[in-house]
Amino acid sequence: MTEAEAKAKLRTIFFSQTIGKTGYIYCLDSSGLAVEHPRPAVVGVNFSAFPFIQEQIRRKEGYLEYEWKNPGETTPRPKALYMTFFKPWDWIISVSTYREEFRELIDISEFKDSILSLNFGKTGYSYVIDSKGEVVVHPVLSGNLWDARDADGIYLVRHQSETKTGKLVYGWRNPGEVRYREKIVIYNYIPDYDWIVASTCYREEFYAPLKSLRNIVFTTVLVILVLVLPTTFSIAGGITRPLRQLENRLARATQGDFAARMDLTSKDEIGNLAVYYNRFMDRLETYSREIQAEVAQRRQTAEALKKARNSSPRPFMPVPAGSSSPTGRPAG
Repeated sequence: MTEAEAKAKLRTIFFSQTIGKTGYIYCLDSSGLAVEHPRPAVVGVNFSAFPFIQEQIRRKEGYLEYEWKNPGETTPRPKALYMTFFKPWDWIISVSTYREEFRELIDISEFKDSILSLNFGKTGYSYVIDSKGEVVVHPVLSGNLWDARDADGIYLVRHQSETKTGKLVYGWRNPGEVRYREKIVIYNYIPDYDWIVASTCYREEFYAPLKSLRNIVFTTVLVILVLVLPTTFSIAGGITRPLRQLENRLARATQGDFAARMDLTSKDEIGNLAVYYNRFMDRLETYSREIQAEVAQRRQTAEALKKARNSSPRPFMPVPAGSSSPTGRPAG
């Protein structure tokens, strides 16, 4: 087909598609001229004076966010676009929609299984609700949870909707259970979709690794005490017995018994001390050596529990993240 035929066919493909409720596809050239647009009156108009069009001309590829106000509107609204460049025709092909319509572009089934596969402890899980309490993804519940309350009567979803991001400890009892148990929920807000993404787990399961670590440390200390104390007493006994013998010999020497001598039974420090004692006993000098025995036991426990950012995986976006300003159609 000719280039003209190809462009005509592309117009049919482009303009037969919508993005969200009001989004559409349009094309610019490198000068900022609208070469294709669902509104014929816009085609041929140069929009290079707009900052986001200048950014499109500069980058030609990627994601862009910006503010746009249509004729007759009082305030601008955030828009977003994704663009790609077709160099042979000098076309910057752009797909644009209002960011408030992003939710309609998401197919929950594409990431639902991924969210439900996240487990914490034995029974912990992740879920997604909107700010009005409607369940988006939950392993068990469905419908609206706006009036859900804990053991103390606190409205859980209302609290999450007001605070948007944070941590909450609450008492919860599942159907069929007799008593309430404390749960911890950590949640974050995604404003583009009005979603509250949360991960929850019973407190006892959340701290189970710490309890296991505590038990390991306690057992290790107990084993060390059982093994080291007898050894310490044995070493101490081997040191103190010869010293007591020396003390007795010195006591006899002070009473005039200069013939008292130490038995040379070892070649260690105590034996040397006995040699010195025997050598200088005739000169009535007392020789002493200090013996220091130091048994150092260092216990080092290097284990820490990793905390949750949970971040829950960022939901699938219809367009890849890139710049920091939104996008939209050049002509409203």
